[in-house]
Amino acid sequence: MQEKSVCEEGSKINDDLSRLKILEHDSWQNDELDTMDSHPGDDQPMTANQLDEHCELEKCRELLRVQYNLNSMYKKEVAGLAQQLNQNEDDHAKKIDEMSNLLQKYTAHITELQSRLKTSEIHHTAHDTGQLTIGVGEGLFEIHIQCLKLSPEGLGSLMDEPFGAVYKDKEPTSLFLTWEFYDQDVAYTPVKAAETCIEFDSSSVHRVTVNDRFLQYLKEESCTVDVHMAVDDASETVATGSLHFSDLLRFPQKKFHSTVPLAGTRSCDTVYEFGILECWFILSCSISLIDSFIQHRTTKKVTRAKVPVPAPRQKKGQTSTGMSRLVSSITPHNSITEDQVQPEENIHVRVNIKEVFTKDKLGEGTAEDIPEGEKGPVEGNPEGSCTEDIPPDSIQVDRETSDSRKSRQDHIAVTINSLSLIEDSSVMKDPDITQLYVEYQFLGFHGQDLETPTAVMKPCSPENHLLYNFRKLFYVDKEEHAVQRNKLRAMLKPASDHRNILRFVIVSEPLEEESSIKDCKEVGCAELNLIHALADCDENIYKTGLPVHSTTDEEIGLLFVTLEGINLMKGISFESEL
Repeated sequence: MQEKSVCEEGSKINDDLSRLKILEHDSWQNDELDTMDSHPGDDQPMTANQLDEHCELEKCRELLRVQYNLNSMYKKEVAGLAQQLNQNEDDHAKKIDEMSNLLQKYTAHITELQSRLKTSEIHHTAHDTGQLTIGVGEGLFEIHIQCLKLSPEGLGSLMDEPFGAVYKDKEPTSLFLTWEFYDQDVAYTPVKAAETCIEFDSSSVHRVTVNDRFLQYLKEESCTVDVHMAVDDASETVATGSLHFSDLLRFPQKKFHSTVPLAGTRSCDTVYEFGILECWFILSCSISLIDSFIQHRTTKKVTRAKVPVPAPRQKKGQTSTGMSRLVSSITPHNSITEDQVQPEENIHVRVNIKEVFTKDKLGEGTAEDIPEGEKGPVEGNPEGSCTEDIPPDSIQVDRETSDSRKSRQDHIAVTINSLSLIEDSSVMKDPDITQLYVEYQFLGFHGQDLETPTAVMKPCSPENHLLYNFRKLFYVDKEEHAVQRNKLRAMLKPASDHRNILRFVIVSEPLEEESSIKDCKEVGCAELNLIHALADCDENIYKTGLPVHSTTDEEIGLLFVTLEGINLMKGISFESEL
């Protein structure tokens, strides 16, 4: 619209200029005649030239005036466009600010929803499995296979020629897992291509009757997980591992994350580590069913004893009233439960009471497998020797026996002493982390047996350490524990992978009142290189402080551990070279 007005104005000026030229031309003729008449003779040519120049100057002046008017209009138009551009820029900046504020609000809302999702993860799982109808006395058991991480040996074994003739001229390209839980049908994962880390993300949900038989299965039995190599329509088992569910009885309605070491089965000569399976499982049922099972089992264990257990023989000059009260109370006339016994000084009552009342086979699935001759008196087995006295020093966490039965040279010991946290670390600042415990895997043992018995409250000041003093024995003699000795020998071989690393995991455990809505989560880990420990230590005991790094590789503290049996480990490492 503005351009149209400028054009119309310019056309009008041009018309005026044309009319002006015509009038000036007519006026010029009359003036010229008058001037020529007033200047006769030789002055007339000069006068005529002056008049022509004057006329030309007048025309130029008029043209300049017209051009000035046009330039003024263009200047006004440019000023208007500049003002409009500035206004548009201001509007655009305001819109950007508004969109930025909205984006921040949406981001904060998403973060809040994610936080709520994490805290309500168990309820979410129950909602997903809630489509299965359960009756009174029933529950839902879910096993989720997350991923399979193959070791270099495991991945390399898949490249070898398989045993069966059906695989001739075939190369294994894919894997899948199977497991048979309790009395349920065999469960399968999808078939995935073989690589270093295979993401299965597969779950199986089982509806079970929660009775004594099922809970006994969770406590004492294991679920075998097999890894199969698939080629066309055939398959071959290449690795196997075991899932243990005993922790579910301690913390029902809670999701447990587990890492399962898998042993390769394709070689008949040697046992090699095929990989690590990461999974989790959860039991959704009434807690009263589990409490009833534990109470019934405890009462049954105590009342089943037929022969009174003799009081321990005291050494000369030594009194042990606490142990006397403990052992003499385990009779048919005085039934007790685990929570009725208070720990006495120098007696690890928590572990031994649990072993007496809740284990049918002492040492099953633990790091300290005790010979049959030692089991009877501790368990109160009628088949054991009732005339043999039990020295008080024999009831310890590590079940230390006399030198005549177990030589100290036949075992090594790992002690988790304490944990020190850095003041400005994320663990100290996180209010959701209230108590911590430490776990590890060693020589094929894992789970509850290699966890610190209790989770220690996080101190308010980093100057106060979290004290554990958790010691475990691992027997590696050739006669009875050759498997553990071979695994230790493999760990002491120089390797480029993490085979010779003893990894300690720091786990945050929620408070008891929060256990139904929060899960245990890994907050950090510390690694002990066994080969470096052997090289750095000239004595039989190696004490060190290991840096603890969080899952984001932040250094959060130091874990103080002790490794006993360095000389024995050096001897075993020399055996590997023979």
